[in-house]
Amino acid sequence: MSQDYPLTAHKTIWDFLQAIFAPDQYMLGGNCYLWQRPLVGLHVIRASDQSRNAIAA
Repeated sequence: MSQDYPLTAHKTIWDFLQAIFAPDQYMLGGNCYLWQRPLVGLHVIRASDQSRNAIAA
């Protein structure tokens, strides 16, 4: 069972917290493999539209 859930193999809470917050558990910024180009494009357009409206106000 510990092979399926590696975090349950820790004996103390400190070991568990170290495993959760270890730097090798996270991807670097900008490396999200779930990004979809059309969705990112929509966010860019929306953010620029909001900026333009804020400047005009």
